[in-house]
Amino acid sequence: MYQPPRISYWAQLGILLGLFGGCTIIGSVVIFGIAALGWHIPLADIPRAITQPENADLVRLAQGTGALVSMGLPALFFARIVNRFPLRELRFSSRINIKQLIMVVLLVFFALYVSGALAELNERIPIGDKLARRFKQMEKEYDDQVMVLGHMQNLRDYIYTLFIIAFIPAMVEEMYFRGCMQQLMTGWTKSAFTAILITSIVFSAVHISYYGFLPRMFLGFMLGYIFYYSGNIWLNILAHFLNNALVVTQMYILSRQGKLSADAINESYPLYWGLVGIVAIIAVFMYFRKESQKLRLQYPDPAPVHFSDDPFA
Repeated sequence: MYQPPRISYWAQLGILLGLFGGCTIIGSVVIFGIAALGWHIPLADIPRAITQPENADLVRLAQGTGALVSMGLPALFFARIVNRFPLRELRFSSRINIKQLIMVVLLVFFALYVSGALAELNERIPIGDKLARRFKQMEKEYDDQVMVLGHMQNLRDYIYTLFIIAFIPAMVEEMYFRGCMQQLMTGWTKSAFTAILITSIVFSAVHISYYGFLPRMFLGFMLGYIFYYSGNIWLNILAHFLNNALVVTQMYILSRQGKLSADAINESYPLYWGLVGIVAIIAVFMYFRKESQKLRLQYPDPAPVHFSDDPFA
């Protein structure tokens, strides 16, 4: 028999969004505070300072700290509000095997081609000249910040950047979007597909990038089904980290070669490569689903998942 949640879904959504908004404001204050103290400059000069390569270390620290505050804290607070055991609520589980790990790596690899094709498709969608100029300016500002973060001179810079820019955002974004929002939407809509679709749209929109909207939405969709099938957020963190780490590694190699540029890292692929990637991802997901179901039977889940609207069944 269906048991309504202790806190209504409307209230849960309000709490989750309210925590995100409040912690984002606090995170922004923390970021500017770190920058102002580290550089000993007025707040008005910070936007210019963050575009200087010599300030890369402090920019990375500020970005990583901001991510922890704006997404990590809301996820933990929300999970504690709805469950006495927040880590269990977020699905930090030890139930995992080597086959799942291998399949997650394969999914990330094939997703590169799909994301590249979707980036090409996103570029082709016709929009007005005024909007196009505005979105391209936003992309340029984002690329300028990425170039600062990507300025790595040695192995120490590379490892530090992997942790701050690849691992921390992967962990806290998965905690917030998959561990909190997707589970809330799944319970509310009683449809895994609808929950994953909504969460993926919000996940992509939060990054505020028109030309990256479709690739990020696809990534969110893939991460959503990894979480839905496995019930283990560690696999999501791994997939998200690998996706981020590939970009950081590419920037490190280009930076050491003196060839780092926005054009060099913003790769796109022909649409047919995307179709090949989708076919491969579907095949891997079929095996991933089967392996995850076997693991769930072997180690029963305190909150079992029912594969009601499953595209890979």
